[in-house]
Amino acid sequence: MATKPTRKKPAKPRLTKAQLDELRIQGEKKVFLEKLAKGYTVKAACEAIKVSRGTPYRWADADKEFKRDWDYAVVDGVETLEDAARDRAVDGVEEPIISMGEVVGTKIKYSDPLLMFLLKARDPAKYGDKSKVTLDGKLDTGALSDEELDAKIQSLIGAAATK
Repeated sequence: MATKPTRKKPAKPRLTKAQLDELRIQGEKKVFLEKLAKGYTVKAACEAIKVSRGTPYRWADADKEFKRDWDYAVVDGVETLEDAARDRAVDGVEEPIISMGEVVGTKIKYSDPLLMFLLKARDPAKYGDKSKVTLDGKLDTGALSDEELDAKIQSLIGAAATK
């Protein structure tokens, strides 16, 4: 019985330390951006990849494409959080009903404060805060002592509050 000739596997090209570091950094950047897109904070995204908070900022300074991707990921993350807030406000969250230490049923709990935040964000003219302070006029501070200046400022604030 004839034996099959064995083929020698070609040697895999070895990567340099710099190439390995670059691959690691690219992986860290990818995970960082994924975390931001899920609504995580920069701090939490850094903790996930075990780098200091300053590291991604240095990456962004050196890599405009990464900075652009970061900006997009933040927008995605805000939308993710908005969707979660909407679900809690409108669809509610199922919570257990406990009686004598036993779960006897469930109820849907809604979040009125989240609903109000969503309405304020979507239509601030209708649901936003109505108070507005506008200070007009010129104040010559050069001729006033500190006490006179404090009194004048308090007078202007009081006048604005009564409008």
